[in-house]
Amino acid sequence: MFSIKGFFLSGTRFHADALQKNLPDGSSIPLKDVNTDELLQRLTSEKDAYHRGGIAQILRNKRECNVPEALLEVMNSDKSLCVRNEAKKTFEVITSFHGRDVLDFQETQTWYAQNRDRVRKDLGCKE
Repeated sequence: MFSIKGFFLSGTRFHADALQKNLPDGSSIPLKDVNTDELLQRLTSEKDAYHRGGIAQILRNKRECNVPEALLEVMNSDKSLCVRNEAKKTFEVITSFHGRDVLDFQETQTWYAQNRDRVRKDLGCKE
């Protein structure tokens, strides 16, 4: 178990800088330049785990109101443990949460339920 947790603590499989969005005219733009709503939609609909993990990484720079809940959804439902872990890392960056166990996604849910109002205020959300 320690070797598995060590893998998740020490690195990532994803390289978000390499991801591109293909445009209708045949050109492409870096996925990091896509708006947050589209990234969130792709985070749950993209078939390729590599892309979902890269999108989770990109979302670290998108401190917006709807991001934490989307990351929580991914942590609870994605088929890939690597994607779920990347979503947790991004959640930690955005919310200042620090988990005790890299593979414990429930502690994240519990913490957010207790700190949701503060997190949303810090993100500038209007209730």
